[in-house]
Amino acid sequence: MRGSSPSPAQTYASLPADGGSHTFTFALRPQDFGNAATTAPGTTYAHPITLTLTETGDSGHATLLLNGVAAGTKATITTSGQTAALRYDGQGSVSYTTLTTMTATGYTAESVRVSPLYVEPLDVYWVPSNALLTPVVIPVPKVSVYLDAVEVDAPSSVKYTAIPSSGCNGVATVSISGPNATVTGGPNPALVGTCNVTISDGSSSVTTPVENRIAGPDRTGEALLTTYWPPDVPTNNAVGADISSYVGGPGALYFWEDAGSPARIGRIKTTGEIVEVAAPSGHRGFGIAAGPDGNLWVTSVVGPSIDRVTMTGAFTIFPIPPPAGFPTAITAGADGNLWFTAEQGQQLCRITLAGAITEFPLPSGYTFSGGFPWVSITSGPDGNLWFSTVSAIGRSTPTGTITMFPVTPNSYPDGITSGPDGNLWFTENSGNAIGRITPSGTVTEFPLPRPSSYPESIVAARDGNLYFTLEAGNAIDKISVSGAITEFAVPNIVSNGVIIDGSDGNLWLGNGESVQKLHGPMQL
Repeated sequence: MRGSSPSPAQTYASLPADGGSHTFTFALRPQDFGNAATTAPGTTYAHPITLTLTETGDSGHATLLLNGVAAGTKATITTSGQTAALRYDGQGSVSYTTLTTMTATGYTAESVRVSPLYVEPLDVYWVPSNALLTPVVIPVPKVSVYLDAVEVDAPSSVKYTAIPSSGCNGVATVSISGPNATVTGGPNPALVGTCNVTISDGSSSVTTPVENRIAGPDRTGEALLTTYWPPDVPTNNAVGADISSYVGGPGALYFWEDAGSPARIGRIKTTGEIVEVAAPSGHRGFGIAAGPDGNLWVTSVVGPSIDRVTMTGAFTIFPIPPPAGFPTAITAGADGNLWFTAEQGQQLCRITLAGAITEFPLPSGYTFSGGFPWVSITSGPDGNLWFSTVSAIGRSTPTGTITMFPVTPNSYPDGITSGPDGNLWFTENSGNAIGRITPSGTVTEFPLPRPSSYPESIVAARDGNLYFTLEAGNAIDKISVSGAITEFAVPNIVSNGVIIDGSDGNLWLGNGESVQKLHGPMQL
């Protein structure tokens, strides 16, 4: 034996970019100087075969293995019977690929490309394939999502197939054209769930979970929780589209999706159908209220402005003069105007239906840093406006006379609403309590039974109780007008969302990426 030639058995292979570890073993056919195959085990090569790994488009996702042991970017085979392989971690960018070059003295270098097979969802929002550990969501009311197979070095002869799992029956159907697969929601919107779609190039394959989230009740004790996903909410949390708040309407609810580009106003029927309207460029919403004129009135923290939105989605923008700035919560007042809170100027503001804005500063002693009424505002049973601050509840007459009522210091009152007993009820986020204040200003606080619950939004329901959301824990709490608190575990609920009593007799929640309906007996 005088020498050796590397001569790999193939020059291209693929491995699945699915986040898992995969190994490609190099099949070498070494030859001696007479071009005869070297097969005798343990034969020492006069010219060892050196393998060198090069990564492009990304790095750190592959290593060479020599006899099953990691060898980094270089490995040398000195005798027949030794094995060489490439181990890939299933990650990296879609432009990532590897090239392994094999050299031996006196012979022409040979190479093998091992290119990852990626499967990318092609939609408004892009998600890296190796992050597809959570399902690709079939949008609503659109009923299709596109999956694209990507291999940087794949030869033109590669053909792709898309195979749905048996669990896709009624949930999703799949067709493929070239490297693109079209996944469509099931014919019956009630047939929801998750199934797997496998994309293969004939050598390797990537399995992607696909979920039909058109609607899907999760049973939670005596009630049902249905989650509805707006069409343009992304399929992961990398680009959040928070539903900041929404209001009830005849057979529908309206909500902000304020983190998208552009932000959107959404309308969801109580049956679950969603329609969205893009906000003006650059706008980002916070509060939303139904006006006495039949329009929506919303706050835009970028601008800043108060916007009037018709039921057909036409925006009229009313810029906010300084020093108010950064409008947040908004509500319709008993005086026929809209009232909103402004963070920067620590103001309470009134806007007429014609767009005239009047600013009312907070009383002395309540304009300290962080003392702005930015969290929540509501119209009280006494015809006044009631709002929350860091350590107080504020009351304003329709003419702008403001009175402040202190609560526990730094308890951070959050949501506030009119109760069925003629009082105002509010949450204390840091105080871990629910507060009640009479129209004359008498405050009573009810500590929550579970520590560090961080109560947020609160609403009076038609069963005579109040319900509130919690920042911590998948739960909804109920408090009676006498102060008795009951907590209900509700799996999969967006616990820190806004909560309202819908026109259909159900509780509705919004935050994060979805709108949720809690239906069944109001007592849960």
